[in-house]
Amino acid sequence: MESSKINIYEYIDYREYLSDRYEHEKKTNNLTLRLLARKSGFNSHSYFKHILEGKKSVSISSVWKIAKGFDLPDDETEFLENLVRFSQAESTEEKNDIYKKIMKKRPKSEFTQIEKDHYILFSNWYVIAIREMIALPEFKEDYSWISKNIIPNITRKEAKETIDLLLRLKHVIRDKNGKLEQNDKFITTGSEVKSFHIINYHDNLLKLASLSMRETSKDWRDISSLSFLVNKEEYTYIKHKIIEFRREIGQYLKDRESKIFPDDITGTEKTLYNLNMQLFNTSKIYWRK
Repeated sequence: MESSKINIYEYIDYREYLSDRYEHEKKTNNLTLRLLARKSGFNSHSYFKHILEGKKSVSISSVWKIAKGFDLPDDETEFLENLVRFSQAESTEEKNDIYKKIMKKRPKSEFTQIEKDHYILFSNWYVIAIREMIALPEFKEDYSWISKNIIPNITRKEAKETIDLLLRLKHVIRDKNGKLEQNDKFITTGSEVKSFHIINYHDNLLKLASLSMRETSKDWRDISSLSFLVNKEEYTYIKHKIIEFRREIGQYLKDRESKIFPDDITGTEKTLYNLNMQLFNTSKIYWRK
């Protein structure tokens, strides 16, 4: 970001903001790390150096001191504190709560709307599901129909807001007859927020998988697990096999659009499914190398 356009409300990564702010002050006001430390009330300038290098994290108790060093007003200091809390939050629920506070403090802008849209896109499992439902031959752009035909059911309001969101993000478009259809255009965000959104999305899918064990007949689902001991090389091998399988399924779905099917696949009726794959440790004993 250009030094003349430093705006704390456009940041989600507090380190990135502090780095940009320091470079701005260094160029425009000859600020040095030593002077910044003295203005903030710290004994050594190495604290800031380690923060900017990613070797140290900002403690909550230090936020207001740092803000004093940069001469930030109270509202920007509170925003900086939320950025720090967001970075250090340990649970998805805590991150969600803090992220909502961050969004409320941001001035309304196109930047804010895009980020908010992506938060909704991955925080609500049914958004991606509805995008896929649109490709079903039976699909009706009727909010009651959508809300009743998705599992678990959602409200008509949620269905309408989802369609509006997908249109705004151009994940779906209207054809020449005004009918909804999928579009391949995507909008990306910064890695920190993107990863946060993806965690939300997968967390919701895991909850849906759990729900399906109680709500869906065994004839319409397949949920199984294996528990086993592996060394690091075996873990890498299995992980690569999962990646290969995921790519194979993805290639099949891509080929399907070109009417390329294996010989034993002849059905034409479709419904909506999710495929989740998880490989994770269940002990705190790690490989030494």
